[in-house]
Amino acid sequence: MTESIDFAKLSGSGNDFICIDARDGRLDALFESGAATFAAALCRRGRAVGADGLILAVRPEVEGFADMARLQLQAWEVPGEVLSCSLYELDVDALWQRWDLLYVPGVLYHLTDPLVALVIFWALLRPGGVVAFESITSAAQQGTSARYLGARLAGWNYWAPAPATFEAMLEDAGFAARTVELSAGRGWWVGRRRPELPVLSHGAAGFSRPDLLRAIRARLDAGRRSR
Repeated sequence: MTESIDFAKLSGSGNDFICIDARDGRLDALFESGAATFAAALCRRGRAVGADGLILAVRPEVEGFADMARLQLQAWEVPGEVLSCSLYELDVDALWQRWDLLYVPGVLYHLTDPLVALVIFWALLRPGGVVAFESITSAAQQGTSARYLGARLAGWNYWAPAPATFEAMLEDAGFAARTVELSAGRGWWVGRRRPELPVLSHGAAGFSRPDLLRAIRARLDAGRRSR
């Protein structure tokens, strides 16, 4: 049984691309069998549609981003695992100290609760692990403020931290923080995970995820008892 696929061709600057709307999920089975193979077959000139590349419109939000990540892993033939949920929904108990390195480019300014996110990153990293960030920054490069961008701005861009602000947040979330570079309104930071999590000493009052703090405290207590 065959099924037709609606597509469009876009061209510009000497390149042409096949554009397919895959948001309804009808093509998922094709992608699961190998996105790179599917794209290469479709783009082969003289034997198929022919193009320089394939552009897909996939499902929005978390599910869509997960689909996109899977396609990228398949296209580059890189082994990896895609977690299909919001960062705030991760099970830190199941993923406790799972990774040595986290790379977080272009994510920070989309987060409505960045301190909670940093605490989650702390829980996911092994002791001594490193997290690396890239983000837009506030114009107050030397200040301790952050610029609120607001949900009305397209792309869910909520805030832009001043470097000193973000370093202080990293320190509170248990990281030895360092600003690597600041250039043209963007910043790069690294944080090395420390054994202690300072926000635990503040108590849960005012922290939007007390359940997260309880889960981390239980893990730390269990680790101490097993020594």
